[in-house]
Amino acid sequence: MQNLTNQSNIWSIHESIDNLIPHFASDAYKKLLPYVTVFLCSAHPYRENHTPMCPFVPQALKNHKIYFTYFNGEQISDSIAFIKECIDFYLNSKKYARSFGAVIILFPENYDIETLLKIQDANKVQCVDNALMLGALYNSSNAPSLHNTEYYPLRTPTPILVLRDMVINDLMFLDQDRHQMQKKIKFLTSFIKTFRNNTHNVERRQVQSAKYLRKKYLLKIYMSHISYVFIFSIIVIYLYYKIM
Repeated sequence: MQNLTNQSNIWSIHESIDNLIPHFASDAYKKLLPYVTVFLCSAHPYRENHTPMCPFVPQALKNHKIYFTYFNGEQISDSIAFIKECIDFYLNSKKYARSFGAVIILFPENYDIETLLKIQDANKVQCVDNALMLGALYNSSNAPSLHNTEYYPLRTPTPILVLRDMVINDLMFLDQDRHQMQKKIKFLTSFIKTFRNNTHNVERRQVQSAKYLRKKYLLKIYMSHISYVFIFSIIVIYLYYKIM
């Protein structure tokens, strides 16, 4: 095992962790393993070519690039430094082999989902800044498959956060309505920087879409500032003549 901090540990799926982690983490790990090793590697029922549910997972498992850790902090603020350490560990693991992988963060089975989502949101910027994504998976997730809106492959037996490499299809997750425009611009800039040198047509189109969205949001912010200045000027002129 490799220590992230004195409070948390990280291990690969091929390492023995019996009696080395808290009971809740051991229980969550055992319940989640079939989801990772079987479900995510099985054929997607609604994808035409029937490739694996997550096309990157089989090779990542083979390369020992699927890692696990657990979060036992009490406050959302505790997660900031913890996720930063996960990011540093994962990026360091890719120095000599730039293959796809993930760090799966385990939570107690009865962990509050609202808090889980707040932790995800609080750490999304630092993840995207490093060309990584942070996904929240849990047993009541209503996030549908891209190939069938009535199929929910992100439902897991225990709550988890998944830190993984950003991929070209992640553009839709960086332009969600729940994010403020300033955040969207930051996300889109990181996306463009990550994929701007790719030459495949699909990736080039996605980069162009990201550039269009970023330009649109920048223009909206600029126009809102112009509107505020205009309104302020009108008020000043009105008050001036009223006083005179």
